[in-house]
Amino acid sequence: MRRGTGRAAAAAASGLGLPAQAAMVAPAGNPARVPAGTALINVAAGSTRWLAGTANQDSSTTLQGIAFDIATGAVNGYMYLLGSGHGVSLGVQPASGGKPAYVWTEAGSGRSGYGQEFVRFPFVAKTLLWTSHPSVQRFGSPAPAATATAGTGALPAPLARIQQPPLYKHKADGTPDPTTPATFQGFTSYSQYAYMLSGDARTSTPSSTLTGLDKWAIHTTSFDLNGTQNGPATGYIASIHSEADPTADPREPEGMAIHTGAGAPRLCFGITNNSGSNRQFDLYYKV
Repeated sequence: MRRGTGRAAAAAASGLGLPAQAAMVAPAGNPARVPAGTALINVAAGSTRWLAGTANQDSSTTLQGIAFDIATGAVNGYMYLLGSGHGVSLGVQPASGGKPAYVWTEAGSGRSGYGQEFVRFPFVAKTLLWTSHPSVQRFGSPAPAATATAGTGALPAPLARIQQPPLYKHKADGTPDPTTPATFQGFTSYSQYAYMLSGDARTSTPSSTLTGLDKWAIHTTSFDLNGTQNGPATGYIASIHSEADPTADPREPEGMAIHTGAGAPRLCFGITNNSGSNRQFDLYYKV
């Protein structure tokens, strides 16, 4: 999240009008069974590029998380959020009944840069918003034990803390390296299934052919929240590397979300492109 300024933005924030909500206590362990009813998206399926060369609102910042209300490929508005953490994942409640769209993300970052609670606020374009503002609803306690970091992918309150096996980086030969945890880059859920994105930026010169560490750098993983389909050895349904966007630079995976407005649900993830002064991203999906 990038810092913003401006009297007009601050004035807009003061008029959001949503009352504050007291913090909720953290849950104790894994949840009960999650209602099923939707098909598992195959993470081993090929990736299709949906958007290419999409510019960020602020060209000096890098994509961190994605969520969908509508998908046009154009910038319809923006907000600047202060104290909102790494931004590894977002959620959106679509606008309806005359009410604005609401955004869910992490907050309570303090000096660590990583959120320690969930917040919910209405999206108001061209607004500078502090997470301490009364219009921001806050969930979860900003305690160290509840911290959500981009490195571990732990889920803070009020969602249950899902005990998942570790994800590992892969060696140049494609085998997991159990001494090196993978870099967590995003997660999303749909019905009883959770999907996770991990990986790092490329280490070699951009080319149409991925080799060495770059070939195995990005992984998409599926996980059954009810545990019934998870493999006894890995704890996952599947964890598959992706060779999407081989020429992108720096080709770092960022953000994962489900899009449901185009027929079959799409498991979407972003890849950063153009590491210069005009940073962009490409959007891919699996069905």
